[in-house]
Amino acid sequence: MKKQGVWVTRFVFLLLFVFVVAFMGYHVIDAFNDPVGTVNAVLYTVEETLETDGVFVRDERALPLADGIVETRVAEGARVARGETLAVAYRDPSVQGTFEELRRLSERIEQLAYIRRRAVDITNPSALDETIRDSVLAIIGAVDNGDLRDLRGQDMEMRSLLYKRDYTFGGGEDLDVLIERLEEEYQTKRRAADWDVTPVTADSPGTFSRVVDGYEAVLTPAALDEMTAEDVTAFLARPPAADSGAYLGKLIFGFAWQYAAVIPEAESRSFTPGAQVEMRVGSDEYRAQARVKRVEPAADGTCLLVLESDRDMINFADLRRQSVRILRESYTGIRIPRGSTRMDEEKGPGVYCRVLNQARFKKIEILLERGNYYLVTYTPEESDALLPGDEIIVRAKDLFDGKVLS
Repeated sequence: MKKQGVWVTRFVFLLLFVFVVAFMGYHVIDAFNDPVGTVNAVLYTVEETLETDGVFVRDERALPLADGIVETRVAEGARVARGETLAVAYRDPSVQGTFEELRRLSERIEQLAYIRRRAVDITNPSALDETIRDSVLAIIGAVDNGDLRDLRGQDMEMRSLLYKRDYTFGGGEDLDVLIERLEEEYQTKRRAADWDVTPVTADSPGTFSRVVDGYEAVLTPAALDEMTAEDVTAFLARPPAADSGAYLGKLIFGFAWQYAAVIPEAESRSFTPGAQVEMRVGSDEYRAQARVKRVEPAADGTCLLVLESDRDMINFADLRRQSVRILRESYTGIRIPRGSTRMDEEKGPGVYCRVLNQARFKKIEILLERGNYYLVTYTPEESDALLPGDEIIVRAKDLFDGKVLS
C-alpha cells in the first residue's frame, strides 16, 4: 500500500513537470511565431525645392587695370568708401618690395604701440612668468569651452606680456626707443618711395569684386526689367564676354541684387509677387532670403522668375551664372513607416507603440506620403500624442490597445 502511494506521488509530480514544460514551450513557440518588431519615431523635415539655373544682376561697373605692377588692397566682397584705395600700381618689382617692407614696419609699430599701452607694470621676472602662464591657461580654457568671443583680446594681452618680458628682462631695447627708431625708419623709406607708386581709388562707395565677365554694362537691373524668359535663356547660352585679366575688378553700387531664372510654367504657381522665399546658393548651400519681384509666363511653356534682395551682397558679389535651389514648401512632423499604420473604428488612423511592454494605440494625422513612409503631425501638447523616440510597432499579430507583448 505504501509502495502504491509513492508511485502516485511520483506520477503527480511527473504530470506537473510535463504541464510546466508544455506551458513554457507553447509560449516560446508563440513568441517566435508572433515576433514584435519596432522602430523609433523621429522628428523629420521634408523640403520641396525647385532647382534653377539663372543669373545674378547688379548695378556695377568694371575697373580698368592700371599700368605697372598692381597690388589689390581690398578683399573680395568688401564694402569700400568713396576715395578709398582699392589697389596700388608699382613702377617695378624693387618698388613693390620696398612697399612690402613698409607694410611690415607699419604692422610692427602698431603691435609695439599696443604692447606699450597694455603692458602690465611688473618688475619681478617670476611674477611676470606667473602672469604669462595664467594668460596661456585662460586661452586654453576658452578654446576648450568653445568661448572664442574674446580670443583676439586674450591673444594680444598674452603677446604684450611676452614682449614685455623680452624687452624688460631679456636685455632688449626700451619700447619707447624702439618704436621711435622704427617710426623714423618708416618715414624715411616712405618719403623715398612716394613717387614710385600710383594709388587706384574708388570714385564712389560700393562693393568690390575681382571677378569681371564683361556683362557689367549689359546685364543691368534696368535691362533685366525689359528682358523676357527667351532673353534670359539666350543669355545663359552665351560664352563669357570678357577677359578678366584686363581689369582690376569691378565696383558694385548699392546693396540690391536680383536673380533671374527660367522655370517651367507649372512651377511658377508656387511663387507670388511680393512673397518671401529662401534660396540655397552654391555647393555649400548658403541660405539667403529674397522677395519675388516678377513672375512672367512665356509662349513656350516656361516662365521668367525674378527674385530680389538687399542683403548678402558680400556672398554674391563674384557670382553671375549660378545654380540655385529655391525652397517652395517645408513640412516638419514625425516620420513613421508606411506599413505601421492601423485603423481603429472609433479613433481613426494611428499606430501602436510599445509602452511598458504593452501595445498602446496613438492617433495620427498624415501630412505627407513619401515612398515607404508617412510624415504625420507633431502635437506634443496633446495627451497620448505620438512623440519622437516612441517605439512604433511595425510587426506583431492580433494587436489591440493594452495587449501585453511577448
